[in-house]
Amino acid sequence: MPAEGDWPVLALLARTDVPLRAKQICEQTGETVDHRHIETLRMRLKRMVRHGWLDEPERGLFALADSVRAPVQP
Repeated sequence: MPAEGDWPVLALLARTDVPLRAKQICEQTGETVDHRHIETLRMRLKRMVRHGWLDEPERGLFALADSVRAPVQP
């Protein structure tokens, strides 16, 4: 089960057909767009890749994993 803070990221990536960078995700989810927040989000994204929620088709680009579609928050 994804962490509570991961749901906005999953919902955003479920709505887009193209992989996004951490900075783009920060901008589109309303998070502060500074180096510290972007790097923190990038670490969360990498963790989500390891857990199978996201794919990283190219270095620094993140997309919802093929096996995960239309996440529903509990």
